[in-house]
Parts: sequence; structure tokens; C-alpha cells
Amino acid sequence: MQFITNLLVGLGMVELALVDYFVMGEAIGIVATLVVSFYYSRKQMQKLSIDIETKILNDVDERLHEITRIGVERPELIKVIQV
Repeated sequence: MQFITNLLVGLGMVELALVDYFVMGEAIGIVATLVVSFYYSRKQMQKLSIDIETKILNDVDERLHEITRIGVERPELIKVIQV
């Protein structure tokens, strides 16, 4: 904050009052909150993507296992599966 004050004074602007410091702190807090929100939102989306991918792969594996089981039990249906 002192750097900003020195910069503004050096540029010929007025010194900042206590209220101005609170306003700058509020703005910095809002920006920091947005950055943290976006960071964790992105992490959660990556985790959700991995969960969906895992669920799909498990589903495909179960279906392939079921088709194999049916093919062993009823070999005449293998021709239908091969088409």
C-alpha cells in the first residue's frame, strides 16, 4: 500500500485517506476471492471429468463381460455379435 501511496504522490496526486485504503483492500479482496473460486472450480471440473470417464469405462467393461458370458452360454449368438 505504501508503494501505491508513494507512486500517487510522486505523480502529483493527492495522498490517500484511510477510507481509500479500505476501498483498495476491498477491491483486492474481491479479486482474490474470484481467483480462488475459479481455481477450485477448475479443479472440481477436472475431478468430475475423471469420475465420468471412470464410470464410462466401467460400464463398457461390464457390457463386454456380459456379452462374453452370453457368447459362452449360447455359441449360436456369436454370429450376431460378429456382424
